[in-house]
Amino acid sequence: MKQLILAILLIIVNCGRLTADIYVESLCPYCMMFIKDSLLTAITTPDIEQMVHIRLIPYGNTKRKIVDGKWVFTCQHGEVECYGDLIELCAQDSIVKALGTVAAEIPKAGVVHCIEDFIQKPYTNNSFVEAAQHCQQYYPYEANEVINCASSAYGELLHLIAADETDNLVPKHKGVPWAVANKQYTEETGDEIINNLLRWACNNYDGEKIAACYTQQE
Repeated sequence: MKQLILAILLIIVNCGRLTADIYVESLCPYCMMFIKDSLLTAITTPDIEQMVHIRLIPYGNTKRKIVDGKWVFTCQHGEVECYGDLIELCAQDSIVKALGTVAAEIPKAGVVHCIEDFIQKPYTNNSFVEAAQHCQQYYPYEANEVINCASSAYGELLHLIAADETDNLVPKHKGVPWAVANKQYTEETGDEIINNLLRWACNNYDGEKIAACYTQQE
């Protein structure tokens, strides 16, 4: 009987959802490519959330230090990128508050895509303000709240949470986008997620696969 129970538990664990945690930054060209291609295909696929829990963590190669008792962040692509990361973090947070953690999974990724798809060169803080205002018509948040959050102590807290998670990755990330499958990183699976998130989910999910897994093109 004990062996039977263990076997059942093993089946349940194996049939659980996959997780894909992708570490990005708001002005990284390679992140933009992933967000507008592989990510977009996945999050617009019906029922994808039945197979995989997708998370985007905007922080990437940012560095931080304390100066005169305050955190100072230095982003890879300058101060505007730090502001963009804050806008995306605050927008995701607002969507969770509106929908709840589970229902917000795909919209959280979707709003990052919406923002990244909207911003245009030359990139300025106002580019992200306008993106937040534009994307509120598609997602459940108030743009003014997100914009205020990005300049607030609460926004800094969200930034620090993203920083802690990114900085504590094992192994350390070597660039962005950086994808971690099921809380464990391998170069092979990371590349698979970045190149084709939907295909990776279809190939690795042990439960009943969604319809798109049988119709997707290579």
